[in-house]
Amino acid sequence: MTHGKSLRIFFRDGSVTGIRHAEVYNWTGQAIACPRKRLKELKVWWDDLPGTQSTGVYFLFGRKEADNTVYIGESENTLQRIGHHLTTKDFWNEVVIFTNKDQNLTKAHVQYLEAMIVRRAKETNRYALDNGNSPNAPSLAPAERAPMDEFIDNMRLVLGALGYRLLEPVSEPARDEIPVQKNQESSVKDATDTGPTLDQPLYFSPGGCEAVGHFTDEGFVIKKDSTAAITETDSLRSTYVNARRELLQKGQLKEDGDCYRFTEDILCTSPSYAASIVAGSQRSGNREWRDGSGIPLGQLEEQVKQSLTGGLAEES
Repeated sequence: MTHGKSLRIFFRDGSVTGIRHAEVYNWTGQAIACPRKRLKELKVWWDDLPGTQSTGVYFLFGRKEADNTVYIGESENTLQRIGHHLTTKDFWNEVVIFTNKDQNLTKAHVQYLEAMIVRRAKETNRYALDNGNSPNAPSLAPAERAPMDEFIDNMRLVLGALGYRLLEPVSEPARDEIPVQKNQESSVKDATDTGPTLDQPLYFSPGGCEAVGHFTDEGFVIKKDSTAAITETDSLRSTYVNARRELLQKGQLKEDGDCYRFTEDILCTSPSYAASIVAGSQRSGNREWRDGSGIPLGQLEEQVKQSLTGGLAEES
């Protein structure tokens, strides 16, 4: 059973892009986010914060070419270490530092955190990693490992709230068992739910290929092992042409017989974007994506709309 959490963010100068201090209620950890150009300003404030003199984990966020990029590191003197990165790494524009207010993080703890976070970041595949290698996690006793795993969960929450969904999976874990096959009932639909819902797998079969997708809190996901048409029509917008090229270049889309196959879950901005990527032609997501019974997405959304509005006419 999941529980809600409370997060407090202090904006040091009242700016959402300035220095921020974040903490989760009833957690001894803390995060400090700072733009690259304000490190000297952070140094003045740094010594007044509890726990900042202890070991910590940090994230350098920026872009390399067209990719969101991150470097993940740990240090016994995080601010000093980040200062060195000013002259060794030029891609980043903001750092997020995690320390413990009670100063109980040891070197082994932060090495474990760094190793596990790098592993998770590779699994989510949302950012290109600037790390040259994958560090090995030190051996921790179960009593030491459990609070570190909880520490990572809170780091994930704080990073997301600060705008960095580095550790968030593209698909919710409950969705992992959705089969890439038509005419199957949703395995995640609540059996007690009697009303219309968008929380179910949707299917699309262009030209002999088979794709399954679903909504998430961020957009629309094409599931891993879905297949897509190889050919493209002349009318396909350049945006979608370029997106397909990028998926091929990154190995997220590979030729498999008469179709392309998706090698991982792909987050799209809309059902129509996803349908066009799959079909290789301009498509309407509301018409093409259908539930296991063949009902088109547009009709499902109309049913949800009616359940929300009670059939009342729209306000002008």
